[in-house]
Amino acid sequence: MGCFIGVIVLILTEKLNRAIASLIGAIICYFVLIFLENQTFTVIVDLLFGSPAEGYVNLHSLILIIGMMIIIQISHEAGTFQFIAINLIKLSNGKPMRLMFIFCAITVLISAILNNILTVIILIPLTITVSRILNINPQPYILTQAILVNIGGTVFSISSIPNILITTYFDISFIEFFLNVGIISFIAFGFTLLFFLFFYRKFLSISEEGMKVFKEYNVWNVVQNKKLLYQSIFALILLFILFILLPANLIPPDMLALSVAIILAIISRLEPKELISKIDMELILYLLGIFVIAGALEITGLLNLVGQFIAFLGQANFFALL
Repeated sequence: MGCFIGVIVLILTEKLNRAIASLIGAIICYFVLIFLENQTFTVIVDLLFGSPAEGYVNLHSLILIIGMMIIIQISHEAGTFQFIAINLIKLSNGKPMRLMFIFCAITVLISAILNNILTVIILIPLTITVSRILNINPQPYILTQAILVNIGGTVFSISSIPNILITTYFDISFIEFFLNVGIISFIAFGFTLLFFLFFYRKFLSISEEGMKVFKEYNVWNVVQNKKLLYQSIFALILLFILFILLPANLIPPDMLALSVAIILAIISRLEPKELISKIDMELILYLLGIFVIAGALEITGLLNLVGQFIAFLGQANFFALL
């Protein structure tokens, strides 16, 4: 438990890189399991990739994350998300409330596909650029996006790392997750949107001159490679269709994502070494460390004690436990 708390403190205080902190914690847990719990090295392999009884759940999660990373990176190289965003923004026709709605919808749409950090990296510069062209204050849009990016991260089972880990572990299908969580996310998006439209209604305005300049802006300026743009859009649409139509027991989602990623990488003709170098290895190493730490907590019985303590605090009250 002390190791787990120590890793969390190091990550929160940013005293140490999160991947290094989790790996240090994993190494400490390894020695505890080997010398104090009389475990063998096999248990570490099970913690890293999941045991056969669990269906190698951790390995499936890692493969799905890597597959999605490759697809998203290629799409980012093509300027796919910027291209879609600017085309949608042009639909506002100079109406500020409609522009706010479109900005919000784009935020939820992109964050439902990308991780939150990459979504912010794409949207914030895009929002500032559009605001400068239209000569408007970007603050209302940026603050709204900061809230909605978290809602978008709960729409699909692939929208965030926690979603991937949870759905893989409990064998929840793509469509099942969307029907039970994604729809609620859209409802939350609707209420949040109404709140911000009402809150910022007096601050939203667009000059006719600014909108005229924006309409004349060439959207293809953000596209690095037209052919790659079409390929990445097709790959994303195909992947979502396969997620919905193919049951997980026939072809696991991780293998679907990895297959589409490899095919897209081949036909894109991007430099493989450069593409691989842009995969977030820090995140992969961080997750591997966390897998070992969390598994060690379960093996030593500490997770069970924490669960009993939480149950005691809740006193069988469901809402109190939430």
